[in-house]
Amino acid sequence: RFSSFSSGVGSPKRAPSAPEFSWKDLRAMLGWLRYHYRMHPARFAGSTLLFALGYAWGAFEAYWICRFLGVPVSVQTALAIEVLSLAVDGLLFMVPAKVGTQEGGKTAIFAVLGLPAQAGFAFGVVRHVRELSWAAFGLTLCSARKEAAAPARAVRPVEPAIR
Repeated sequence: RFSSFSSGVGSPKRAPSAPEFSWKDLRAMLGWLRYHYRMHPARFAGSTLLFALGYAWGAFEAYWICRFLGVPVSVQTALAIEVLSLAVDGLLFMVPAKVGTQEGGKTAIFAVLGLPAQAGFAFGVVRHVRELSWAAFGLTLCSARKEAAAPARAVRPVEPAIR
């Protein structure tokens, strides 16, 4: 509803107001969540497990990237790198495609942890290339699927303009 907008020329326009917050609605939502978790405990457990595995995979990846870069780190250090990386990514989420934040953040994280800053920069580049590669792969699959789903167009011969 946009009844608060005025339509007159030169008159001030006001944005529509935000929806009202209601404790009743919050309690209803929490009740629905409790009901859902009680009715589908396996789904909840599976979702939580996969979420945790996703974060564990990030630490596993950090450990092996460091190893391949010639910076041997402990499992605890790899976990610290991943947790701090997630914090930096969360703080700088508004930067499109994480341009520069990935590399700069990893450089700072490595410096704070007493690891070579150059290795942190290389780590950030490797992670960024990995992310861009997966994005390109996904876009390629999406494009191929769209092309396969598109109906074939009949090609009409072009008639010459001059007769």
